Amino acid sequence: MTLHTDYALRMLIYLATRRDGACTVNDVAEAYGLSRNHLLKVAQTLRDLGLVETTRGRAGGIRLARAPREIGVGALVRATEEEFSLAECMQAGGAPAPSRPPAG
Repeated sequence: MTLHTDYALRMLIYLATRRDGACTVNDVAEAYGLSRNHLLKVAQTLRDLGLVETTRGRAGGIRLARAPREIGVGALVRATEEEFSLAECMQAGGAPAPSRPPAG
């Protein structure tokens, strides 16, 4: 899993625990000790996916665009990972290893 996906999951978890209002990318960066610049890119990705809403300005911030129970972790990972194959046979052009007959 890439750092981008890892940070996206962390950001969504943080936002899910802060349902009382918007928070900033700085809040998330400080809470997890992560790069603010990288989290800005993550926030843009999550916004483009429709998972968060962003507001600019002094009173702005980010918040979940839907209820946490409506956000699927698997869908997020598939959307943020360029190539997410758990095994070689799942890659484009990959083939399962030939089966071997039982010894004996």
